[in-house]
This record gives sequence, structure tokens and C-alpha cells, in this order.
Amino acid sequence: TLTAGLTLDPLSYLLALVVSSVSLLVGIYALGYMEVEDDKPRFFALLSFFVGAMLTLVLSNSLLLLFAAWEGVGLASYGLIGFWYQQDDSRQAARKAFLMTRLGDLGLLLGWLWLLLEVGTTEISVILAAVETLPDGLLTATALLLLLGALGKSAQLPLTAWLPDAMSGPTPVSALIHSATMVTAGVYLLLRLFPLFEAAPGALAVILTLGTLTALFAALTATTETDLKRVLAWSTVSQLGEMMLALGVGGAGAAAFHLTTHAAFKATLFLAAGAVEHAVGSYDLRKMGSLIRKLPYTTFAFGAAALTLSGLPPFSAFWSEEAILAQAAAASPLLGALLVFLIFLAGVYISRAGMAAFASWQEAPNVSAEEVGWRMKAGMLTLALAALGLGWVLSGRLETSLSFEVAPHVSAAWTLWAIAASFAGLMLGAWRVWQAGPVPTFGAFPVSLAEGLERVTQVPAIVVQRVSFLVDGLEHGFNLFVRRLARALQKCGGMLEGLETLFDQSARSAAEVTLALARRTDGVERGGFSEGGDAFARSLGSISEYLRAVQSGKLYLYTLILFIWTGAAVLAGLLLWF
Repeated sequence: TLTAGLTLDPLSYLLALVVSSVSLLVGIYALGYMEVEDDKPRFFALLSFFVGAMLTLVLSNSLLLLFAAWEGVGLASYGLIGFWYQQDDSRQAARKAFLMTRLGDLGLLLGWLWLLLEVGTTEISVILAAVETLPDGLLTATALLLLLGALGKSAQLPLTAWLPDAMSGPTPVSALIHSATMVTAGVYLLLRLFPLFEAAPGALAVILTLGTLTALFAALTATTETDLKRVLAWSTVSQLGEMMLALGVGGAGAAAFHLTTHAAFKATLFLAAGAVEHAVGSYDLRKMGSLIRKLPYTTFAFGAAALTLSGLPPFSAFWSEEAILAQAAAASPLLGALLVFLIFLAGVYISRAGMAAFASWQEAPNVSAEEVGWRMKAGMLTLALAALGLGWVLSGRLETSLSFEVAPHVSAAWTLWAIAASFAGLMLGAWRVWQAGPVPTFGAFPVSLAEGLERVTQVPAIVVQRVSFLVDGLEHGFNLFVRRLARALQKCGGMLEGLETLFDQSARSAAEVTLALARRTDGVERGGFSEGGDAFARSLGSISEYLRAVQSGKLYLYTLILFIWTGAAVLAGLLLWF
């Protein structure tokens, strides 16, 4: 039985609210961002099509309708990533995103078709009610197939490489699709079918492993990027990995909580990045600096979202990551420590990017940079305010309303470790940008740190030297750590390039096989269907020419023909009679 309908329960209501709210604010922002674009109708048509498909996806009560909307979301993403199709990188990024997500979608298709064969319906509630009656092997196999679709949409290993390249599309697309909505569709799929995954512990172990590896790999990669949007893209992959980690240890409510807060602060960061690009003309962090004086509203929005992302209290991500930390620490202290390290890395890469763009001492090359228009400000600042307060509003309420198991309360020690890691990450990222050149002057403050200590505190020179020696030692140790980390990241980058090469070669081989089949199919079509159909049509044409002579419109001719046929019939009857 194939069913298609809509449902409004707490989970679909939450996701529909997220999609609608973020879409509205990003759309307002896009009115200003795309103001000088000639092809605005195509952009907003694709954007509206995406929003409609995404709302259908989160509201569908059937795997059939969910899959149809899932493919519609992918099609809209392909069109929006490649919106500037005149540019080679946009076309290549759109193709890569389309092919890699289609590979995951194949698993989703096979998974729900298998469930249809076993349960006899595509209605999600009926399938979940029948989970206990299905054999364990079937549950694990279908769960892994469905997981493949989630991995593709949420850019988890090994289907990760498409998301950073997708940043070649317009910034509103990155803010809406690649941070807040489409990439969270994979997490939503696992949330919607979570009872099925709970019944398959093997699938949960795979989710936990892949989510953990993705979160760590992406966070480390984000610390090395020099493109602002790519920093945010790798950050998105890492945050989605944290949600997968939460799902892997049974924390569906915590994952849904972080999905909601992440939509607000990551969309804000992307919109602020677009405002910076409008002012500077580039996303290259090496071409930015001191934008706090020229873009105060953008600086506030980026700073608010950055502090939220870092996990500092009382901002939104602190509450949602606390829920994930509670689940992870309850499952294993090692997982808790890993999540604390991920919080530290988030502070490093977002502080590094924010300092380089807004608070560095270097002047931005574009000295005439101006703040964006009111429409871009409205969307950006509203999302920034939501990023600041959303976690406090939803804390303690969301998991209960979603009917998922509420996470145990995290101990004070874990909370203190998480706050300390967040603060240390922010300081370390800022220090790395700060120590890349001379210490800046603010008013009457001196340039040299040693001179500043000597003049302001009037301490003996020996104390200043020892403090400087300590700072130099810490800096030397940190530089050694960074060099070793860079070598490790280069190896990670080599692994990613290897995966991309393998994927490209596989796609090329598949394309060659498809082309060969297409040529043979074309020959059959030309020789059989096309030419055969043409010959049949010519025969009908010839017959019609003869028949048309009979249709003259002359009454006496019709009477003569009727007389001949009647006479022939009478004659035949008489012959048969006698």
C-alpha cells in the first residue's frame, strides 16, 4: 500500500518552524544580497521550490512522499549551488554535490523499498509499530541503507567532500541550505525513524563511529582554512557529526536540540560572511582586517554567533551541547572527553576566523568598505538574537515535548571542563592571529608587551624578562604542536583527496559505461523504434492516400459504392444459400 500524507507532531512541528523561520529571514537578506543580480527570478524560484520541498519532507508521514521531497530538495540544491553556472567552479561543485548525494539516496531508496516489501506499506507510523516483529538482520540491513542516505545529505564520512565545495553558490544558499535545513535532513531522517535504529544496535554503533570521526576530522580541517565560508562549511560538518554522535549513544532529544540551535547561529555566521564579502569583495581571511570599525552591525552578528558556536554560557549552543555532553559522558568518559576537545577546537577555528576578519590590526584592503543595507541587516541581526537566546528558551522543554528519552543531568565537573575548553579555544585562536604580527596599539597603550608591563605596572625588569621568557616558551611549545598538527592535517587532506579521486574515477567509469549503453540503446532505438515507426507511418500514409480518393464528398459516388457493396453481399448470400 503506497500512502502519501502529512503529519503534524512535535518533531515535524519543530522542524517546520525552523525551516519556515530561517527561510523567511534568509529570504529577506537575499533581497538585498541579490539586488544587483540580473537573474533574480530564477534564484527566488529555486529558493521557493527548495523551501516547499523541505517543508514537505519534514511534514510527510510516508516514506514515499518523504523520498520524493528528499529528491526535490537535492534538485533545488543542485540548481542553487550551480546558480552562477558560467563559472567552472560552480558547475563542478553542483555536479559533485548532485552525484555524491545521489549515491547516498540510492541507499535510502533501497531501504524504504525493502521496508515496503516486508511491512506492506510506506506509512511511517505503521512501519515503526512493526519494528518489533521484524528480524534483527533485516532491521540492521535496512537501517544501514537508510543511514547511507543520511550520510550523503548531512555530508558525513565518506560522503563529506561535496559540502565545502558547495560554498561556490550565493551566500543566502549557504546560509539556508548548507547550514540550517538541507544538511540537517539526514539527522531529521534518523530522528523520524529512531525507533528502527534503536532496535538495530549495530547501526547505532556505525552512526556513533562515523559521526565521531567526521566531527573530529572536520573540526581539525576548519582550523587550517583561509577561506571564511569554507571555515564555516567544515564547522557545519563537524557540528552535524556531533549530532550523529548524540544519536549514536541514544540521545535523540539532544541531537534535535542542537539541530535547532545550530540552525540559528550557523545561518547567522554565513549571513555575516556574505556581508563581509559585500564589503571586502573576497572571502579570503588574509585580505581582511579591522572590519569592526567599518562593519559594526556585521561584527555584532558574527561575534554573537561565534560566541554561541564556541559553547560559552549562557548562549544557545552551551545548552544543547550540554545535553549532548550528558549523553556522551553517560555512555563513556572517553566520549565525554572527546566532545570537550571538539568544543575546544570550535573555539579555536571560530576565534581565529573572527579575529582575522574583524579585530586584527591589519587594515582591510578595501578602505571604502561600507555596512550592508537594511534588508541584509534585518535578516542577519534577527537570527543573531535568536542564536543568543534560543538555547535558554528551549532548555529543559524540548526533549520532553519530543517524547525522546531525556538526557541525564551532566555533572558539574564536565560542565566546568566544557566551559574551560571553550574559553581556552577562543583565547588560543585569538592569540594565533594576535602573535602573527606586532601587538596593536589602542589609544595610549604601547606597542611592545614588555614595554607595556614596564610602564603600566612599574615592575622590575627581571620580572618582565621572566614573564617574556615564559611567554616565549609557551609560544615555542605551541608552535611545535601546530607544526605537528599541520603534518597530521596534511595526511588527513591527502586522505580526503584520495577519497575524492576514488569518487571521481568511479563516477567517470560509471559515466563511460552509461555512455556505451546509451549508444547501443540509441542504435536499437534508431534501427528498431525510430525507423520501424517511420516505415509504419509511411505505410499508413500511402493507404490513407488511396482511401482519401473514396472520400470525395459526392453523393452519387457514395450511392454507387453502396449499391456495389449491397449487390456483392446479396450475391454472396445467394451463392451460400444454393
